[in-house]
Amino acid sequence: QASVESFTAQQRALAATIRRLMAELQGEIPWTGQQSDPDAALQDTLFRERLTQYAARLGTTDETIQRGEANFRTAAQDAAAFGNQLLVARELEGIRGKLFTAQIGSKLLFLEAQGARLRAEREYQAAQSRLAELRHEIDARRAERRAFIGTWRTDLMQEIARHRAELTKVEDAL
Repeated sequence: QASVESFTAQQRALAATIRRLMAELQGEIPWTGQQSDPDAALQDTLFRERLTQYAARLGTTDETIQRGEANFRTAAQDAAAFGNQLLVARELEGIRGKLFTAQIGSKLLFLEAQGARLRAEREYQAAQSRLAELRHEIDARRAERRAFIGTWRTDLMQEIARHRAELTKVEDAL
């Protein structure tokens, strides 16, 4: 008699756990167990806590991605501005070079124009590198997000399989 009651209690607990895991896996929100059943009430609490953890992790990752995208947009604007500065610096260097060659302009002004062009090129290259770096960081965060979701789902499926095997053993014992 006591053994049957024990197995029946295990059966209820495992069934409630499996229902919660399936609801979690299938994204059934909100899932509510039968509150009169202590096992279902416990699983309902677990479901809500796990849902909160899941949402918090995704929310943090999404915020990081959004911040990265905002930084990317700013860096793209900077790169465009540096590109324009580089065009102006090249044009100025060309003009100063022609004047110097024609012996109308000074060598000092030509060298200053060359220096300005080199600085503009360096700033433009740095901005392009920053864009590539930010794109890589955004892609990495997106990959982490996908990996987290995949791992979460895989863990759920493994838990479901384990609990189903346990449930089958309990039902066979009954």
